Amino acid sequence: MDELLRARISKKVEDGLVSTPIGKRLDSSVYMSKAEIEAHLSLFDDGVVRVQSKENFDFAINTYGPNIGDPKTGTYVMPKSVADGDPRILEELLGLEPMSLGENPVLLDIQKTTNIRVPSGNESGVWQGLWEPGGFTNGGIPEAVVDTIKSDEYIVKNVFK
Repeated sequence: MDELLRARISKKVEDGLVSTPIGKRLDSSVYMSKAEIEAHLSLFDDGVVRVQSKENFDFAINTYGPNIGDPKTGTYVMPKSVADGDPRILEELLGLEPMSLGENPVLLDIQKTTNIRVPSGNESGVWQGLWEPGGFTNGGIPEAVVDTIKSDEYIVKNVFK
């Protein structure tokens, strides 16, 4: 992941964004150039996925219904190309606590996305102290946000066995 082009964000700007409370952070278009945003979003051209524990997926479906993501802020996704591998390594790269993906994580293979964008750090599910500006997790995986994914726009796969 180190060879991927990253936006040039000064340490001062990065520190300011990270210390800004969730809900008040600037949109990425303020501190990233159009070319940087386009280059980042091109990493998702071959498809996007979301990985989560089977337990969290089942809970969300039973509690909120079959659509994925907050209707106001969307949901985080990653390029399909980086979703393979050991769930313990993926947790580290996503900046998650060990075992937070559980024993049998599910992969949501997203067939249709709407409004893909670089995360602002204001999205539902962002954790203070873990989000970093520029569209990469603190473990180095490219991330983006898409609008709510409708139930007929994703396929659930059990890819980690």
